[in-house]
Amino acid sequence: MYNDKLGIKNVQIINSSGPEAQQDVFHFHFHVVPRTLGDNQDIKWTTHKEWREKFDDLLAKI
Repeated sequence: MYNDKLGIKNVQIINSSGPEAQQDVFHFHFHVVPRTLGDNQDIKWTTHKEWREKFDDLLAKI
């Protein structure tokens, strides 16, 4: 759909909810960001080893 109408082949969907995710006013929204190779946008998920146990505990509760 994006490619046919807008010429966009790749997107990144970003949601930042809550103050610790840099949200000042609570509301629900997503950013749909067009991405291309070499676009210099540095939005990456970094996994920290020290979070692993807490993350595994959360997954077990789901």
